Amino acid sequence: MSSRPHDPHAVPAHHRNGNAPKGRLNGDGPGHHLNGGTPAANHLNGGTPAANHLNGDAPADPPRGGPSGSVSRGPEHRRAAAAVGIVLVSHSGPLAVEVAALVAGICGLDVPLVPAGGTEDGGLGTSADLVAAAVQKADRGDGVVLIPDLGGSVLTARLFEGPRTVIADVPFVEGAIAAAVAAGSGAPLQAVLAAAQEARTFRKL
Repeated sequence: MSSRPHDPHAVPAHHRNGNAPKGRLNGDGPGHHLNGGTPAANHLNGGTPAANHLNGDAPADPPRGGPSGSVSRGPEHRRAAAAVGIVLVSHSGPLAVEVAALVAGICGLDVPLVPAGGTEDGGLGTSADLVAAAVQKADRGDGVVLIPDLGGSVLTARLFEGPRTVIADVPFVEGAIAAAVAAGSGAPLQAVLAAAQEARTFRKL
């Protein structure tokens, strides 16, 4: 049986029919962030998944298990790839946990997001030991952004400030969302910090 010689310049049939696979040049990759600001700004200012979530158009529940069914998505779920970590430093343990859950639910991203709120005995306040443990858990080699809620939590966060551990002076919820979006896109530490700080300019009305 004979066969036609292969022409290296031939265009695949599915390309000629207009069925070429979509790629980054079609707006389906990281390049879309270049068409309207940073990833965080795009997500919070409309027309993107996070903005849609904030408007009440939440997606279906995310998968609760990996291939083995043993890994659940949550505020402390960590993916294998490196990413900048985020630590939420709050006077209230439940507040830090719930904001972390809110961020994970809105963004739908798996980033090292760790709550560090309250004291060791569950009271109101901040604990350097809890923050230290959270920083260690969130740090996967690319650095950590600390987001304190107010007052004393800022002083506690400053105990850990350094070249690879930075503090974001931002609204607690909006800053956490913006930081998570940037971290989930693979941005480096200073870019995640800058994205979080953009949250100070976001308006609700």
